[in-house]
Amino acid sequence: MYFADADLECSGLCTGRDRDIVYDWKLTPTDKNNPGNLRIVGSSRKVGDDTVQVAGTGTFDLNVFVTFKCTAGPLVTALCNSQATVRFTQ
Repeated sequence: MYFADADLECSGLCTGRDRDIVYDWKLTPTDKNNPGNLRIVGSSRKVGDDTVQVAGTGTFDLNVFVTFKCTAGPLVTALCNSQATVRFTQ
């Protein structure tokens, strides 16, 4: 089980809620010739849930693209993005 720890701050007086955060996960095996049986368990897109489970064994790059929706009043909505890739072996 892996989780995203992103700095999710929009500028100004913007506020957000966990249930409005979207996590898009991507797993890329590092050995292209022998990718093994690595895979993300369940959906690779999560809303309000910063965890992802990976099955299989091997070395892989795990990328998460985070979209954070925040509001500054009833009419103003901003989308902030953050992305990170980390290499793991399991």
